[in-house]
Amino acid sequence: MGQEGIVLNIIDYLDENLTEEITIDSIAGRFHFNRFYLMKMFKKVTGITILEYVNQKKIESSLNDIVNTDDKILKIALNHGFNSQEYYSEIFTKVLGISPTEFRKSAPIDPKTLYMEDRDMTRLEQIQSEIQLLKDLRAGLVAQQPILQQQNVKSKVVRSSKPKVYQLSGNRNFNRAA
Repeated sequence: MGQEGIVLNIIDYLDENLTEEITIDSIAGRFHFNRFYLMKMFKKVTGITILEYVNQKKIESSLNDIVNTDDKILKIALNHGFNSQEYYSEIFTKVLGISPTEFRKSAPIDPKTLYMEDRDMTRLEQIQSEIQLLKDLRAGLVAQQPILQQQNVKSKVVRSSKPKVYQLSGNRNFNRAA
């Protein structure tokens, strides 16, 4: 079995256990590979890391709940294998470029239409296509949300404290600059 076949087996395992806590070491042990070789092989075949794949699949599986239910974000996060709403929101924002709440408000797409299987594609091509669709969705959402992003950046700047500026004086003590 070549690298692609091994990676497809790993992907099948990950897809079946998305809500479970899976570590790189547990995957490496299950498939009898060195963890570093496993991570390198996975990235070579898919173009992303194992963690990125798992997080993207979890986010993908949660899109329908965000758009079509009134469930709280915390409940959706827990149902899709995240340990906290904060981590879910962080990963969601990293994958799609906007928060789950902003996504729910804008509801730019019907998640069901995102992933239509093409029977002529190999399984690996379908996976790579799904990865690209998430990247394209993120790009589209980012392009549609420039005002929201500017507000997020601005709020982060306001919350951060001013950096301390120090000068080196002749006696080698650091004195706070005025």
